[in-house]
This record gives sequence, C-alpha cells and structure tokens, in this order.
Amino acid sequence: MSTPLPPPQLFVPSRPQRQRGSPRARGVRGRTLPALLTTGRAPEGNNPPPDPTVNFHRLLSSGTLEPEHIAFPSLLKTCCGLRAVEEGRQLHGQAVKRGLLLSDVFVQRSLLRMYARFLACDDALKVFERCSQPGIVSCNDLIVGLCRIGDLDAARKVFDGMADRNVVSWSVMVDGYARNGSLEIAQELFDAMPERNQFCWNSLISGYLRCGHVEVARKIFDRMRTQWGVVTWTAMISGYVQNSQYKEALDLFLEMQVAGVPPNKVTIVSVLPAVTELGALDQGRWIHAYLDKMGVEVDSVMLTSGCSI
Repeated sequence: MSTPLPPPQLFVPSRPQRQRGSPRARGVRGRTLPALLTTGRAPEGNNPPPDPTVNFHRLLSSGTLEPEHIAFPSLLKTCCGLRAVEEGRQLHGQAVKRGLLLSDVFVQRSLLRMYARFLACDDALKVFERCSQPGIVSCNDLIVGLCRIGDLDAARKVFDGMADRNVVSWSVMVDGYARNGSLEIAQELFDAMPERNQFCWNSLISGYLRCGHVEVARKIFDRMRTQWGVVTWTAMISGYVQNSQYKEALDLFLEMQVAGVPPNKVTIVSVLPAVTELGALDQGRWIHAYLDKMGVEVDSVMLTSGCSI
C-alpha cells in the first residue's frame, strides 16, 4: 500500500515553514518574500534567473508559493512593486478559489489598488463592484487610474458614490477635468472643495494655461502667490512661454527672484525661450552665472531648451 502524500505546505512571508523537519521548510525558514525574489534561489534549490519578476512567477506557478489568506495583501503589494501583472492575476484567481474576494476586505482593497495602478481599470471596476468596504485610499487609487486613461465619467461615478472623501479625492478629480480641458467642471469642483492643497491649485492653473486662458490662470496664481513654491512659479512662467507671452514670462521670472524663490533646472529651461526671443542679455548672463554656481552643465540645459545664451 503506497504512503499518502503529505498536504502542501503554506508559505507565509517573514515566517518559518510550519513543518520544521522538511528540506523544503529549511530552504525558506526565516526568509522574506523580497529575499526569495532577489537572491535568485528557490526553496527547492534551483537557480532561476535573478530577475525578481521571473522568480516570483516561478515560485507562484510551481506551487511553492501557496499563501495563507493573511499573506495575500503583502503578495499583491509585491506584484505592484514588480509590475508583475500576470502574477497578480494568478493571485486573484487563488483568492477567488478560496472565497476571499467576497469575504476579506483587505484582499479586496489590495486587488483594487493593484489593478488601478496597472491601469487595468476594467478589472479594477469589477473588483470595486464586489467590495463591501472599498475605503478612501482604494477609491482614490481607482479614480487616479480612471482619470489617467481618460474615463472621467467612470471616475466621477466612483467619486460621487464615496461616503467619505479627503483632499486627495477632490484634487484628483480637479486635475482630471483640468487635464481634459473641462475647465468649468474643474472650477466647480475646486470651488466646492472643503480644503485645498497645492496640487489642486497647480492643476487648475496648468489647466487654464493649456487652454490659453492665461489671464484667468494669473488671477488664480496671484490669489496665493506668497505661498507658492518653485513648481507653481515654474508652471506659470512656462504657461506664458507656451502662449508666446515672453515679456510676461521674463517679468515673472524676475519677480520670482525678488520673492526669494530659487529657480530649479526646469525653471531655467522654461524661461530660456523668453530670454532668447527678447534678446535679454543681462538675464542670459545671470542665468549662465547661476548655472555655473549650482554646478549644472550649461550644455545640457541648452540642449533641453533648444536655446542659446
């Protein structure tokens, strides 16, 4: 009579195997999932390629990686970090087989976040429909993904259905509409925000600039100019240049210096076309000296901007 095979062992990241005496358990004892993925060594003693994604796929498809339900969120997070789309789908299948998709809120949220970050928004929406408690963070991830693929109607439906929203929820929707050129809706949401962060201000300003509404963008900029950092100043300068308002761009660059906001490389690249068009030699020399002082390669900046001082 043949001896029955032992049941498969469960792999739990950061914890030893339950059957201490088996060679397989000794191979993974005390080793975390990231260690297994990056060392290129599988528990069976094989040597798969050092690519973490390849290792992860091999561990999963070989049956070595049979996680308990508490390990699923960690494994799905690993899929996100490795951009391991197919491996994430395999874990999704295992979660369905074990009934976790309907019963475990943490697995639901982890799957939702994974698909949203992969921009696999159809899959994310299917998971979302089954989520009993999707949570603010997971909803925000889904809204970001939907906005990035341009599906603003679906993003707005998720946003409107949220019981609780935070400043990120509002800001992402404002940014999505602004990038799409739907400035009236973006402005309505912006005005309705209970609180605002710099990201939503920048999104609205950039949206108006992209659509050529420079004066409106400048009015918004002037409302909070004492609080702006280099990103907002640079966006406004770049908007002037893109709309061929070179004098205004250079004037704002001078105001930026007076305000004590140091420009960065992006600012310099943005303002150089204005310097060239206006033949502003003094500003050109100042920029050249500033780049030397900061240790920035002048040639690389010139190449990026397509200008010369």
